[in-house]
Amino acid sequence: IPPPLSEYRTSSGAAAIGEYILIAGGSRENGTDSGTVDVYNASLVQTQAAVLSVARSALQGLTVGDFALFTGGISNTDLTTVDAYNSALVRSTPTAMSTARAAHSTAVIGGQGVIVGGRSSEVVIDVYSPSLVRTSPCNIKIAKGFGAAASNENLMLYGGGVSFGGVNTDNVEVLEFVSE
Repeated sequence: IPPPLSEYRTSSGAAAIGEYILIAGGSRENGTDSGTVDVYNASLVQTQAAVLSVARSALQGLTVGDFALFTGGISNTDLTTVDAYNSALVRSTPTAMSTARAAHSTAVIGGQGVIVGGRSSEVVIDVYSPSLVRTSPCNIKIAKGFGAAASNENLMLYGGGVSFGGVNTDNVEVLEFVSE
């Protein structure tokens, strides 16, 4: 049984890198945002990595190349912030997302991290390469948040959610990775 998180919190993000699983940020019991990053190794020994660059909740985690990324979230307002941790648990801050995001979704397709959706009216998709270069190659058709994203090697689906107008949607978007 692993030890508990270092503090009570909800709405955290999680990602894995190397032998580590990281659980980052979240909302504490008193309603303040956390920047804590709890780390568990393969033996379930718990340590902590450097805190997030901005304490926040409702962030998303994903693994891209040799990095665990923590994207967006809320800290009084939706954020464009991205924190990256390498396998030595050193934190860096790559180029921010093109738009502030919370209630967004993430997936990895073709080895690249895709960040889509959120609570805003934005339709821009952000993509991070394994070297953490951000591009925004295309848009989704309907601005929505709280959707679900999943991918296989070359295909990503982003479905459901709540449109910017506050209406639940059954829309499914398809993103396909084309290697150059």
